[in-house]
Amino acid sequence: MQLALDCIVELILGLVLWTTFVFTPWLVLPWTKQLRLLAPWLRKQALPCKLSTRSTIREIGEVINRHATMSGFSVVKSYCGHGIGELFHCAPNIPHYGRNKAVGIMKAGQTFTIEPMINAG
Repeated sequence: MQLALDCIVELILGLVLWTTFVFTPWLVLPWTKQLRLLAPWLRKQALPCKLSTRSTIREIGEVINRHATMSGFSVVKSYCGHGIGELFHCAPNIPHYGRNKAVGIMKAGQTFTIEPMINAG
């Protein structure tokens, strides 16, 4: 298991500096095996967005929340994914939890992040 620490700096001139530090923790906790099984599943199965007239932004959070909960984890509601366009953080907001009130349908050409924060417990 690896942990990632993202550092983002938005400068006055509109430039964005982004770096990630990835490291392996020396302390292996009992829940790390479950998390190892959940993370690849989310990447390969839950997160690829299938475009159709029925693919809503709300569905992303429903899928993430359902599988995190089934694995014994919880999802932080305070943070969400976001659109990437002329501005780094722009619409649409992508909640990662279930029963969210996100509106909108995914459209071809949209670029957004899906970056849930999953908690043990």
